[in-house]
Amino acid sequence: MKEKTKELVNKVGTDTSGKWVYYDRLDDLIQLVVNECIDSVNEAKMTFGGTTYDYDLANATKAVCIKSIQDKFNEVVQ
Repeated sequence: MKEKTKELVNKVGTDTSGKWVYYDRLDDLIQLVVNECIDSVNEAKMTFGGTTYDYDLANATKAVCIKSIQDKFNEVVQ
Protein backbone atom coordinates (compact mmCIF):
# COMPACT_ATOMS: atom_id res chain seq x y z
CA MET A 1 0.00 0.00 0.00
CA LYS A 2 2.84 2.39 0.70
CA GLU A 3 4.10 2.07 -2.86
CA LYS A 4 0.66 2.83 -4.30
CA THR A 5 0.32 5.81 -1.95
CA LYS A 6 3.72 7.12 -3.03
CA GLU A 7 2.73 6.68 -6.67
CA LEU A 8 -0.47 8.70 -6.20
CA VAL A 9 1.29 11.42 -4.20
CA ASN A 10 3.94 11.73 -6.90
CA LYS A 11 1.21 12.16 -9.52
CA VAL A 12 -0.13 15.27 -7.79
CA GLY A 13 3.27 16.65 -6.80
CA THR A 14 4.95 17.38 -3.51
CA ASP A 15 6.81 20.20 -1.84
CA THR A 16 10.49 20.70 -2.55
CA SER A 17 11.49 18.08 0.04
CA GLY A 18 9.37 15.49 -1.75
CA LYS A 19 7.64 14.55 1.50
CA TRP A 20 4.46 16.60 1.66
CA VAL A 21 1.60 17.18 -0.73
CA TYR A 22 0.74 20.80 -1.34
CA TYR A 23 -2.45 21.69 0.50
CA ASP A 24 -4.06 23.04 -2.67
CA ARG A 25 -3.48 19.67 -4.37
CA LEU A 26 -5.28 17.55 -1.76
CA ASP A 27 -8.47 17.41 -3.82
CA ASP A 28 -6.41 16.06 -6.72
CA LEU A 29 -4.94 13.37 -4.48
CA ILE A 30 -8.35 12.43 -3.12
CA GLN A 31 -9.75 12.25 -6.65
CA LEU A 32 -6.94 9.84 -7.59
CA VAL A 33 -7.81 7.65 -4.60
CA VAL A 34 -11.50 7.72 -5.57
CA ASN A 35 -10.58 6.79 -9.14
CA GLU A 36 -8.52 3.87 -7.84
CA CYS A 37 -11.55 2.66 -5.86
CA ILE A 38 -13.80 2.96 -8.91
CA ASP A 39 -11.24 1.12 -11.06
CA SER A 40 -11.11 -1.63 -8.47
CA VAL A 41 -14.88 -2.06 -8.61
CA ASN A 42 -14.83 -2.04 -12.41
CA GLU A 43 -12.07 -4.66 -12.50
CA ALA A 44 -13.75 -6.98 -10.00
CA LYS A 45 -13.91 -10.44 -11.47
CA MET A 46 -17.31 -11.92 -12.05
CA THR A 47 -16.29 -15.49 -12.71
CA PHE A 48 -19.16 -17.55 -11.46
CA GLY A 49 -21.39 -20.04 -13.17
CA GLY A 50 -24.42 -17.84 -13.21
CA THR A 51 -27.15 -16.91 -15.57
CA THR A 52 -27.54 -13.75 -17.62
CA TYR A 53 -29.72 -12.45 -14.80
CA ASP A 54 -26.89 -13.02 -12.31
CA TYR A 55 -24.44 -11.26 -14.60
CA ASP A 56 -26.82 -8.32 -15.06
CA LEU A 57 -27.40 -8.13 -11.32
CA ALA A 58 -23.65 -8.08 -10.68
CA ASN A 59 -23.18 -5.31 -13.25
CA ALA A 60 -26.01 -3.30 -11.70
CA THR A 61 -24.40 -3.74 -8.28
CA LYS A 62 -21.09 -2.49 -9.64
CA ALA A 63 -22.83 0.58 -11.07
CA VAL A 64 -24.51 1.30 -7.73
CA CYS A 65 -21.18 0.95 -5.91
CA ILE A 66 -19.45 3.32 -8.32
CA LYS A 67 -22.25 5.87 -8.03
CA SER A 68 -22.11 5.63 -4.24
CA ILE A 69 -18.34 6.21 -4.22
CA GLN A 70 -18.71 9.21 -6.53
CA ASP A 71 -21.57 10.68 -4.47
CA LYS A 72 -19.65 10.28 -1.22
CA PHE A 73 -16.61 12.01 -2.73
CA ASN A 74 -18.76 14.89 -3.95
CA GLU A 75 -20.18 15.31 -0.41
CA VAL A 76 -16.68 15.59 1.03
CA VAL A 77 -15.39 18.25 -1.36
CA GLN A 78 -18.44 20.50 -1.23
